[in-house]
Amino acid sequence: MFEETPIKYLEQAQGYGIDLQQMSDDRMVKQVYLRPLDLSVDETLHEIQVAVKAIGAKRVVIDSLTGLEIALAPSFEQDFRESLYRLIGALTGDGITILMTVENTDDYTELRFSPHAVSFMTNDIILQRYVEIDSQLKRVMTVIKTRSRKHSGDIRSYEITAAGVVVGERFHDYEGIIGGLPQPRKGSPRARAGLTEQEGIVLDGLVELQQGGERELTQRTGMQRAVIRRALRRLVELEYADKLTEDSLTVYRPCTRDK
Repeated sequence: MFEETPIKYLEQAQGYGIDLQQMSDDRMVKQVYLRPLDLSVDETLHEIQVAVKAIGAKRVVIDSLTGLEIALAPSFEQDFRESLYRLIGALTGDGITILMTVENTDDYTELRFSPHAVSFMTNDIILQRYVEIDSQLKRVMTVIKTRSRKHSGDIRSYEITAAGVVVGERFHDYEGIIGGLPQPRKGSPRARAGLTEQEGIVLDGLVELQQGGERELTQRTGMQRAVIRRALRRLVELEYADKLTEDSLTVYRPCTRDK
């Protein structure tokens, strides 16, 4: 790591319920903090190789390439790609899998995977970014590249939780997400006038059920009951759903005609 101190990393991990300190004590993880000083590539590689040997590591995370570039001496920084190529070559030659993070500072409407033009060195690229959907900031991810293997092209939401990175559903009803300007796909329920994303999800569930109440829709969508209740009220107001009473129970049905 080049930007956060080991203590800061331990605190952040603890906040997600991950005991990095215990993992370090058990020699499962070794943290190497390289401060932004006049480091050469050889010095950086030596520090990493010593840590790898100390615990028999099979995986190395470099967080981040931007921090590595800053940490290198100016003479090496000018030849950053060549220096990085040497570093990666030495580690992978020892059978080490490397995960590198890189921060993109470009406009969200411009698609670039790295400001360093080093994608040719990688076997796999996972793109993560923020997009605005329904006046909320969402995290999305997709696999851009896996060398010599097939991979999913789905664009999915994700959250960082105490259980780790939780990958959500595929964005069925939006297009233009990677470009940073998502729009409801034509013909999608979310493209209908007046619907929020949550209301569209509830309507999808109602269409699948054909008829249901708050409990069934809560089970179907995973949303909280209060959210379901508000969404159903709006769907009825906008004439996307009908509210009925059967055997003293309130149920909802999607309208039979497209409004």
